[in-house]
Order: sequence, then C-alpha cells, then structure tokens
Amino acid sequence: MSDTQTNNESNNTVNFTDWLTEQDEATQSMINGHITGLKSALDTERSDRKKLEKQVRETAKQLEAGSETRQQLETMANDLATANGRSSFYESAHGAGVKNLPLAYVAAREAQLLGDDGAADMKAMKERFPELFTVPVSPAGNAGEGTQHPAPNSEPDMDTFIRRAAGRQ
Repeated sequence: MSDTQTNNESNNTVNFTDWLTEQDEATQSMINGHITGLKSALDTERSDRKKLEKQVRETAKQLEAGSETRQQLETMANDLATANGRSSFYESAHGAGVKNLPLAYVAAREAQLLGDDGAADMKAMKERFPELFTVPVSPAGNAGEGTQHPAPNSEPDMDTFIRRAAGRQ
C-alpha cells in the first residue's frame, strides 16, 4: 500500500502523513505506536533471517566438500540472502515512489544497481528507469475540478452575446 492514495470519486490525492498530522494526539499516538510495533517486528524478522542464513552456511562448511547435502544447504543460504536483499530493496524502493516493486527489482538486478544488502542506488534507478517511478500529479487548475459538473466555458459564444445584449448577464 502506498503512502499516497487517489480517491476515484473525487479525484483528490490523499497523503497518509498529511492525514495523520491532522488527527488528534490520541489517534496519532495510537497509530504511531502501531507503526513502531510493526517496524520492530520487521527488524526482528530480518535479523532472524540473517542469523539463519549464517547458521546454514556454517553447517554447510562442516559437511564434505562437493556433497549433495552441502550444495543444498549452500543453495538454501543463497536463497535466504536473496530474500533478505529483495525485502530491503522493496522497502527502500517503496519510499522512493516506485510504482511496480517486482519489476523495479528485476531492473535493478539486471542493471547491477543492487548492493550486497539489497539496497539500490535510487538516483541511478530514476535516471535509467524513470517510468518505474510515480510522478506527482498537480490539479489541472480548472474551476470545475473536484465538482460533479465541468466549469463553464470561458470562451464567449452566441448565447453569451445575446444574454449580455439583453442585460441578463
């Protein structure tokens, strides 16, 4: 879920951070506490994955070189490292405004823009793959934007001339 959502009914853009600052202290405190708990759980999960990867690699080293079991354990450790890197990339890419996280991950991997920890150079990503990033949308400036009816035509037409001549406008 992104930090910015578009409400299709009114075509207004809603930013979670802006919305949160408008809430009362109790609501802000409750939501911030929940977010802190979620981030803590995520950090714990990542730490546990890294420990598991390390344990699997150490166990693989104790087995006979070239054995099938050792190769399987090394593959498992590599898969864990890839999963950790992907989740780190998704977190940083989401914050940078990437529209399609899996596609951006593949692009970053193919362009060799990923670091060992899964972090990517987002500036280089934006330069090389700008279509993967959201573009902030500003309102069109039409007086009728946000209403159910279009703005009146600003160009005079025959009806406008007749109404003015009759003193009705």
